[in-house]
Amino acid sequence: MHHTARVILLWSFISVGLLGQQPTEDETATWGRVGNFNYHFSNGKAWKQLDLQSRVTLIQGIEEGIMLALREADKNVREDQVLILDRTSKNLTIEGFRMSDIVSQIDTFYSDSANVRVPITDGYQYSLRKMKGESAVELEKYAEQLRKTYNNQE
Repeated sequence: MHHTARVILLWSFISVGLLGQQPTEDETATWGRVGNFNYHFSNGKAWKQLDLQSRVTLIQGIEEGIMLALREADKNVREDQVLILDRTSKNLTIEGFRMSDIVSQIDTFYSDSANVRVPITDGYQYSLRKMKGESAVELEKYAEQLRKTYNNQE
């Protein structure tokens, strides 16, 4: 019986140690503002938990979500507003690259530990801006703005 108690105690310590290594929802999501409401965005810690195929699928889902929103918005806009939708879709997507190329850029963004609280959607936008040739100075300003926004939350 004494041996069984030690095994249970040892297993308890191991289990608690393993559980302590898994990020909590509070660590894998960051609050951000969208229009008039707050949203709990998945961030770099959540990104790092995903395997490659899950990351590719997530990026594809982001792009399809953008297209869905634009398609729905297009039904309800005046002719002069169509240009705004067109510009928005060009800002939020990129042609000529595979989803895995975008994933690689986001991986690089989150390799800097200062960026892990930044939402995945912002890491995606940063990566698109980089892939479209934005200057290193402008990219660093954008990254600093993101860090100031998301790393100073309570």
